[in-house]
Amino acid sequence: MDLVSGYKGVVGLDFGNENSASNKDSYVERLLDRISNGQLAEDRRAAMVELQSVVAENRSAQLPFGAMGFPVLMSVLKEERDDVEMVAVYLFFASPLLRN
Repeated sequence: MDLVSGYKGVVGLDFGNENSASNKDSYVERLLDRISNGQLAEDRRAAMVELQSVVAENRSAQLPFGAMGFPVLMSVLKEERDDVEMVAVYLFFASPLLRN
């Protein structure tokens, strides 16, 4: 199941469309797709670490992540709770929300 293709974002941007506004949007989408649909745990883990660095370093990647990323990460937390590294990356993303 492709969770991110054709997603209409919260500000009306059409993520997943070939005419997407930026390459960062599609890169974030590809990483989220690897996390959701990856067959190998190592590939999903690598995609989460890469997503972490992209979102931390590039503010333009935060909008597509915010619009599409948390449902994907919630499923990771449920399904991969025994994988310490994946849970640690999830907590990195969730930590700003936990402080409020």
